[in-house]
This record gives sequence, structure tokens and C-alpha cells, in this order.
Amino acid sequence: MSGSRFEEAWMRTTLVPALVGLDSGEAIALSMEAGVVIVAEREGALAEGGQVVAQVPAAGTQVEAASQVRVAMSGGGGGGGPAVPDPVPPLGPSGAKTVD
Repeated sequence: MSGSRFEEAWMRTTLVPALVGLDSGEAIALSMEAGVVIVAEREGALAEGGQVVAQVPAAGTQVEAASQVRVAMSGGGGGGGPAVPDPVPPLGPSGAKTVD
């Protein structure tokens, strides 16, 4: 007996799933199902939510089981909206700017 079952278990490969566009919860679940480990570009980014905007290696790449897939996440819990403009100074009854 050559121990081939043991060797096969260690040499198992899997395909990297398509994670781009998924929210963090979906990405984690799919990566677990595929047998890969996702690692966010920034610590805590997966817990903050948002969506996967990039991944390395690309979807469909064959890797060893338990390989890492690096992901970049979009901003999760807010703060990504448009910039708030500076307040407009009030106008007087004639439509002219008021003087302080």
C-alpha cells in the first residue's frame, strides 16, 4: 500500500469561484463551499460588509484546496456617498448676499 489516499487528500485541487459582485456574506459562503480561503485586502473589510470588487487569482483558476484568494471590498457601512457641498450663504430680501 503506497498511501495514495493520503497523498490525494493533500494534493486535491479546486476552482476559484467568481466572487466579484457578491456581498461579503455570499463571498465567504461560496469560498467555503469551493474549499478556498478568502483574505481581504484590509483587516476587517469582510466584516464591514460591502461587495467584492476584485479578486486574485481570477475566477476559474485551478488552485490547491485551502489556497488563499485575496479580495478587495467596496466600502460597506456608508460613507461612500457624494460629497456634501459647502453651505450657501443666506440671501437677503433683494436676493443679494447678506453681510455679517
